[in-house]
Amino acid sequence: MSIIELFLIAVGLCFDTLAISLIGGACMKDVNLAKRLKVLFFFAFFQYFQRFGAAFGVFAMICSITGTWRS
Repeated sequence: MSIIELFLIAVGLCFDTLAISLIGGACMKDVNLAKRLKVLFFFAFFQYFQRFGAAFGVFAMICSITGTWRS
């Protein structure tokens, strides 16, 4: 994959997350601060840990290209 393709996928995922959060917020009734903080923490938590998944994917790709860990 080229850098442009990876960038476009990243932008698409950002818009997907934005759409989900907007629809989730629009559908919630009687939203208090505690519920807002739960939703905020949920999205922030998974957005943060996606970086580690991407780093593992890059590491696995490098290992497959260089032949490391091949049986």
